[in-house]
Amino acid sequence: MECRNGACIPSAFRCDGEDDCKDGSDEEHCSKENQGVCPPGQPSCISTSSCDPRNNNNNSNCTRCEAISLELCMNLPYNQTIFPNFLGHLSQRESSVSWESSLFPALVQTGCHPFLMFYACTLLVPKCDPVTLQRVPPCRSLCRGAKEKCESVLGIVGLQWPEDSDCSQFPEEGGNVSCLLPEDGVDECSPSHFKCRSGRCVLSSKRCDGHLDCEDQSDEDNC
Repeated sequence: MECRNGACIPSAFRCDGEDDCKDGSDEEHCSKENQGVCPPGQPSCISTSSCDPRNNNNNSNCTRCEAISLELCMNLPYNQTIFPNFLGHLSQRESSVSWESSLFPALVQTGCHPFLMFYACTLLVPKCDPVTLQRVPPCRSLCRGAKEKCESVLGIVGLQWPEDSDCSQFPEEGGNVSCLLPEDGVDECSPSHFKCRSGRCVLSSKRCDGHLDCEDQSDEDNC
């Protein structure tokens, strides 16, 4: 969203009880339910209704599914998540900030793996099982596929696959533990990206900007 002062913040930060715009405009016209304020006596809130698991007080009401508000992961085949996620983040706010400083945005732009965005989102906002209130991890084969395709791209610039995305921590498909694989029809690109005819994802802002960002030039078609 755009603040009154002209600054831009992730839409997930709107009505979360914190003045992210620094002019208060992201906290205007909010209902009490959306302001992220815990009832008296409960631990501090993170994201929507979850409470901080690092606090040793009574957290019995804090582990629950919450609606996904992270904009880059709004195209998933599920819409409920739970924290902490698989990267150790405790809220969607923390996930958003971490994403911007991680290797994943640049990797998605390279098109090294068609479902890299889906894989990244299963780590950032893992699916919440409404019955067990447990995270549903990505399948190991999805992680391995992304690693095999994208690790060579990282190697070109002297980087390695992120340690916190070690594929061995995830279950095999068809085992005793359920896991996620991209389904037919799953969007390969996030809402903030445009999908080239080749399948590569480029930022939507690069569409019709006069520069050929898709190798097949499809980002400059019909402009």
